[in-house]
Amino acid sequence: MKLDAAGLQQSLSRTIGALGKFMTGKATRDPELAPHAYLIYLLGWTALVGLFVLFIFPHLSQAMGLGLITLLIIAFVLVIVLFHRWNVFAD
Repeated sequence: MKLDAAGLQQSLSRTIGALGKFMTGKATRDPELAPHAYLIYLLGWTALVGLFVLFIFPHLSQAMGLGLITLLIIAFVLVIVLFHRWNVFAD
């Protein structure tokens, strides 16, 4: 199967449009897309913490690393609480 330029452009346009929905927050109010938007949030958070663990933690002392990971966990829990209070994601 060979894609022509118009088909490729249309496919790319649909993909960017779908990602735009997630990035603007419209997906959080759509009951069908809300679980996917929440999953993207969790994956983003996991990537952020993973980057810290891989690249920053090895250069910190153990106490400093423990303090930083504690702050990241507290921030994660507070964001989840705010999501719940503000009804960010459709149930």
